[in-house]
Amino acid sequence: MHTLFAFAFLASAQLIEQKPINYHDQLFALCDERAGEKCCRASVKAMRAEQARLYDETQGCPEGTQRVTLFCPASLNWCSRKTVREINEEYR
Repeated sequence: MHTLFAFAFLASAQLIEQKPINYHDQLFALCDERAGEKCCRASVKAMRAEQARLYDETQGCPEGTQRVTLFCPASLNWCSRKTVREINEEYR
């Protein structure tokens, strides 16, 4: 079920990229539809700080970055130059 929701969320995010509205603002709004919206929103704030995009399982992360997530259940995944530990220390 979690994988299905992540796929639907990623599909929604890909549609957002085609619109002129701010990518991270739209992701933030999509968090309203998730259980654990505060965790989801915190991950979007962290993504916005790095101008990062959602992690794409088909493409992986660009060289020099790694897949990260916050230590809360509804966190999104994205590619970052920071480590998971660094991210979680900043957004506790």
